Amino acid sequence: MSDLVLHIDASNGLDNLRLSLSSFPFPIEMQTDSSTGECILVQSAVSDVAGFAHYGTQNGTQSYGVFVISTAQSDEDEVVSRISAAMRSAHLSHRIVRTYESIEDEDILVEYCADEDLSTSPQAAGDA
Repeated sequence: MSDLVLHIDASNGLDNLRLSLSSFPFPIEMQTDSSTGECILVQSAVSDVAGFAHYGTQNGTQSYGVFVISTAQSDEDEVVSRISAAMRSAHLSHRIVRTYESIEDEDILVEYCADEDLSTSPQAAGDA
């Protein structure tokens, strides 16, 4: 089982992600957190692929635990790829890291900055 953490820049909300929720490798939906009033992602059904849990929000960045059930590297790669694709399609900056229990260390698997993507796209360059 892999322990991953997904960090999402949600400072502008998650509304853009609504259309991409079906791209996730496990069932997920948006809900309003009853204690904070913020919109968060919640796993909506049990999955044999991965578990998903909201860890909290700090300075507009939402953090989620992603627990890939399979021990096969290809399965972890698929989960990471599909989550990142959904975030990219919603133009949400994000980072996915692998964490380790025994040491205070992490491997960055994906890091995506939506602002950089928009500023380097042909359409944005043509508008300048």
